[in-house]
Amino acid sequence: MRIAFGLRLDDAGDGAVRVRAADWPWAGLLAVPALAAGLPLVVWSAVTGHWIELGGGAVFCAFGATAAWLWLARRRDVLVRGSSVRGREGAWPFARDATSEWAGRARLSLRPFPVPEGAPLLDDRGGDLVIAGPEPEIRLARRVGPGWRTELEAARAHLVERIPALG
Repeated sequence: MRIAFGLRLDDAGDGAVRVRAADWPWAGLLAVPALAAGLPLVVWSAVTGHWIELGGGAVFCAFGATAAWLWLARRRDVLVRGSSVRGREGAWPFARDATSEWAGRARLSLRPFPVPEGAPLLDDRGGDLVIAGPEPEIRLARRVGPGWRTELEAARAHLVERIPALG
């Protein structure tokens, strides 16, 4: 079930739900044109000795590399069961194990991003869908923008429907 671009929940059988979430789903679309413009510019300017253009190409490449890192590293593909989460965070070069088990009660919660003192309260600042229990919190999804709460509430409802112990 696709909740939003970059957030998908699928039934995995045996009362488990597979959560695939990307914190920066649009970053890949920003990385490609920046790298496509920056890499040839860097090569051309280095070969011909145009140092000003080399600096501009380096800026494009740095932006593209940062966007590619956000796209690949800030994602998770996990299998959620009643008392465990198993899977990976990050993609290919940035993959790391995201396995956690807990005993006792845990529940799904929405955690809005904190607002610094004196800052205006913005409704579209975003938040996380986390499993809060005796262990450290486990982040399942992060959303920002005007519909963040609606998207995470839909994901929470789907998970609680399939795994009542997280309710």
